Amino acid sequence: MLASVKTPDLKSDKCEDYAYFVKNFPAEILAEPFRKEIFENTSGLIEKEMGKYEKAMKKKKS
Repeated sequence: MLASVKTPDLKSDKCEDYAYFVKNFPAEILAEPFRKEIFENTSGLIEKEMGKYEKAMKKKKS
């Protein structure tokens, strides 16, 4: 998985309707950690794959 973020648990005694859910559990609190994690993991994956590619190209030229 490129992004696996463990966010803190949000507990509620009741959930009356969708508006209550959106008001008390906004998506922004989950979006930012996910965005940060996906960016870091994708960057790491790209660096790793580019290293493999460059190594393969050096061998190919030799």
